[in-house]
Amino acid sequence: MSRKKRQSKLNFPFTAMPKHITRSDAWFSCRPAARLIWFAVLERFDGANNGAISLSVREAAKYAGCSPNTAGRMFNELIDAGLLICSQTSSFNSGKRLARLWELTHLPKDGKVATNLWKGVSAKASSKRDTI
Repeated sequence: MSRKKRQSKLNFPFTAMPKHITRSDAWFSCRPAARLIWFAVLERFDGANNGAISLSVREAAKYAGCSPNTAGRMFNELIDAGLLICSQTSSFNSGKRLARLWELTHLPKDGKVATNLWKGVSAKASSKRDTI
């Protein structure tokens, strides 16, 4: 009797998109460029750096294919939707030129439970953008 062959493991890095987020009201309240920027932040998460994920507005703009001003507005949209938290503001004027640090709200940070702020976004908030 021969052994069954196991399927080989993936030999490339990947990023998992949680379905409970991509099917939520918070997700649909964001524009596509904001969703791309959220994915860019998620790609930079390495399993231990939540709250210290660095992504500048210029890098996000390049990733999403938009202007830096639009990328800045998309970050604000993600914060309003509860998908991101700015854990450290930028200090461009201090001479250090550090980008903001981001926290993904669906993941735990420093051993603490995830805040899941995105769950508080209701259907009213997602329709609010459509009326503007």
